[in-house]
Amino acid sequence: MTILITPRRISVLLSIVIVALTIVHGAGQFSRFYLGDGYLHGLVPMFTFGSEHNVPAYFSALTILLCAFLLAIIAIGERKREAPGAGYWWGLAAIFFYLALDEALALHESLIAPTQMLLGVSDDRYFVWLLPYAMIMLVIAVPYTRFILCLSAGTRRRFILAGVVFLSGAVGLEIVGGLYYEAVGEGSIIFVAVESLEDLLEMAGIVIFIHALMCHICTEFGELRLRIAAAP
Repeated sequence: MTILITPRRISVLLSIVIVALTIVHGAGQFSRFYLGDGYLHGLVPMFTFGSEHNVPAYFSALTILLCAFLLAIIAIGERKREAPGAGYWWGLAAIFFYLALDEALALHESLIAPTQMLLGVSDDRYFVWLLPYAMIMLVIAVPYTRFILCLSAGTRRRFILAGVVFLSGAVGLEIVGGLYYEAVGEGSIIFVAVESLEDLLEMAGIVIFIHALMCHICTEFGELRLRIAAAP
C-alpha cells in the first residue's frame, strides 16, 4: 500500500482545518456579543482564538510539532550526505520543538511576572513576555542569516514569506492587542478581532512553513519514504 503525501495536499488539508476553526470561532463570538451567550455549553471557550489549552491552541501546537519533525528529517538527510549545514537544521528542529511545547503548555506565561518586575512596568502589560523572546530571536538571527542566504532561492523565498506572516501576528498584532488591552480592556469586539487575526496569521505562517519544508524535501531529496513492515 502506498500513501502519497504532497506539499499541496498537506497545505490544503491544514488550510481547510484553519478555515473550519475560524468559522466555529466566529460563530462563538457572534453568540457572545450578539446573543448574549459567551459559553454555549463550553463550545465558545473551546474554540476561541487567543486562548490557551483549547482546540485552536492544540492545533497550532501540532502544526509546529510537524515543523520540528520535518526539520529533523531534513537534518538527518543533510547529515547522511555529510552536508555542512546539518547543525543548523537540528537547531531549528529543537527551536520548533520548544515552540510546540510552549503553544501547548503556555510556557511563555511564566515569563510575564518576572519581566514585569525586572522592567518595573504595569501588571496590565501582559505582552511584555515578548521582550525575552525578542532578545533570543536577535541572538539566533545572527548565525542563521548566513544559513538563510545559502538556501536555494525558492526555499529562501518561502521561508521569508512564512516568517513575515507568522511574525506579523505573533509580534506585530500581539503588541497592538496588548496596547489596546492596556488602554481599553479585553471585553470589546475590536480586541477579539485583533486577537483572532493574530492567531490566524500565526497558523497561516506555520502552514506556509510546512509547505516550504516539504517542498525543500522534494527538491533536495526527491522523496521521503516511510516503510512499515514486519520483522523478518
